[in-house]
Amino acid sequence: MNGNRWFHIFGVKNVQYFLESNIDIFGYFLDRLRVVPRLILFGYMWIVSDMLIWAKGLETMTTQQATLVGTMVGFGTPLFAFYINASTMLNKKGDVSKK
Repeated sequence: MNGNRWFHIFGVKNVQYFLESNIDIFGYFLDRLRVVPRLILFGYMWIVSDMLIWAKGLETMTTQQATLVGTMVGFGTPLFAFYINASTMLNKKGDVSKK
């Protein structure tokens, strides 16, 4: 089996460049798999689900509690837009761009 097949699966064309440093490889896969935006979105979903369970358990909601729930649920739209628009640093050739 070719040892470089994992690089080709993720679209890396210049394998020798990525073998020079483990930090480059870790950063590449962290960026390519979009780990940070996924963790942020998962954390938001967890917080909102707990908050909605709490809100459903209340007998009567005050205006402050309703504002908190509405604000947290409404915050999901820009957060989801951040997740969708979070792009990788790859250019069309498959190499990491020098930003």
